[in-house]
Amino acid sequence: MIFRMKLSEYAAKVGVKYQTAWKHYRQGLIPGAYQLATGTIIVPEDVLQKPGKTGIDAAAFAAKNLYNLGNYTIRQSWLFGNGYLPFARLYHLLKDNDAYQALPRKVSQLVLRQLDHNWQAFFAALRAWKERPDRFLGRPRPPGYKHKQQGRGLLTYNQQAISR
Repeated sequence: MIFRMKLSEYAAKVGVKYQTAWKHYRQGLIPGAYQLATGTIIVPEDVLQKPGKTGIDAAAFAAKNLYNLGNYTIRQSWLFGNGYLPFARLYHLLKDNDAYQALPRKVSQLVLRQLDHNWQAFFAALRAWKERPDRFLGRPRPPGYKHKQQGRGLLTYNQQAISR
């Protein structure tokens, strides 16, 4: 069974504006797309499948989810006055979570270490800003979230993550 979607849905999934998707349709760059009598353009969903990239893309998406979950946990602790959660405490809070277990354990640890590094850099910038605010354009902001649908996380595989 072939699933179909409107051109606007296709544009959102691919991450382009509708006008760009319309141009691609007119140039014949979207295989299998066709226009109904009502003017609606239909795109087969299998156009989105990219062989060889789905596994890496899924892992990068899982890394983004873990990054955002860790970032949310740290932000809530920090904003509500409970202080910063260092890597070790964050690891123990999240190690049983589905987002953590969606990746190999060592890769999940490296995602959380990167998040810890980002927060440490934020605190260092905040200290420097308090000493010399004239060197900055504004107050440093804490690490942000990655985009919910289009965002992907950095995948870091070291020797321990590869060999088993």
